[in-house]
Amino acid sequence: MTLKPTCNTSLAGILVLLTLLVIGCSGNREPVARNFNLSIVNRTVGAEHNKLRVTQDDQVTLHITTDEDGTLHIHGYDLESIIKTGQTSEIQFKANATGKFAFEMHVDSEDHKQGEHQHNHDTADKGVSHEFENADIILGFLEVLPK
Repeated sequence: MTLKPTCNTSLAGILVLLTLLVIGCSGNREPVARNFNLSIVNRTVGAEHNKLRVTQDDQVTLHITTDEDGTLHIHGYDLESIIKTGQTSEIQFKANATGKFAFEMHVDSEDHKQGEHQHNHDTADKGVSHEFENADIILGFLEVLPK
């Protein structure tokens, strides 16, 4: 059986397209430097930064400003940075673990800063709620996609 020249050309074209598709979908992408400017206002980062999406092995830098003192913590990576009103803090890391990781702000109340207790749990304030004294506020999620 012999193929006509037009079939050979079509078959060659299809093979070239398939090869390009396979190369384009391969995971040999070079890591990218990803920078995010997180501005925490009223304990939120806004819709544009509540989902940070990067690819595995990207170099990630978070520049963080806040209107309230506390700590920013990235779960799964166990990274944190002290954040202070009026100052820019920074977290840098290589996104080597894939998955979805919460990043949250830990806010200490005046009575609980750095582990100091200003009241007695055994006396008159037994019925007082301490729910908001050490607030952990989920600001968003870091999604690290596989290569």
